[in-house]
Amino acid sequence: LGRDLGRLHLVSADSGMPVEVNRPKKCGACGAAGAPLRCPCKSAYFCAAGCQREAWPAHRQVCTFDLLKKLEKLRVRLGRDDAAVGEAAYEVGELFQDQDRLDEASEWTLEALRIFRQTYGENHPN
Repeated sequence: LGRDLGRLHLVSADSGMPVEVNRPKKCGACGAAGAPLRCPCKSAYFCAAGCQREAWPAHRQVCTFDLLKKLEKLRVRLGRDDAAVGEAAYEVGELFQDQDRLDEASEWTLEALRIFRQTYGENHPN
């Protein structure tokens, strides 16, 4: 997958060349096709505000937009180099990886590693 989660990027078994396939905009709550509302995290679509509210408790667990807002609040409250900020950055990096948004995954995983090294030292297992 690339940055645009509305398109799926596959590799052809025959030619080995990238092939782009449109993903349906399916509602994350009711499953209706052609859902016009997209979460700012770009990983979920909804057909109506009611469906978005219904799906929010589950989607919140994987919503990178929401987790980035929480991470920024942690940075303000604890400082940008706190271990809890590193844990949150690592979690965001994992979610981006799960969504195949590899540039963002790399950015946040490296930020977590920087914080862990600064907090625990170079040789710490974190």
